[in-house]
Amino acid sequence: MYPKAGVQVIGKGRVWVPAQLYKLVYDAGANRAWAQWVENDNEARAGQPITYRDLVARTGIEFLPGINPAD
Repeated sequence: MYPKAGVQVIGKGRVWVPAQLYKLVYDAGANRAWAQWVENDNEARAGQPITYRDLVARTGIEFLPGINPAD
């Protein structure tokens, strides 16, 4: 995810560096989804997963349209 202001860039091409990273996991057999959300820094460690709905709220992206996974 990129901050609304103060985006960090690197390299000659001025590539944007995200402030946070996430990974969505979907288990179709159980109709469950969850995500890992971490800060993009050298000390970041995966913590407790967040719910699919929390990920959608944080990103504004509906990753699984038409699917309503259980938490």
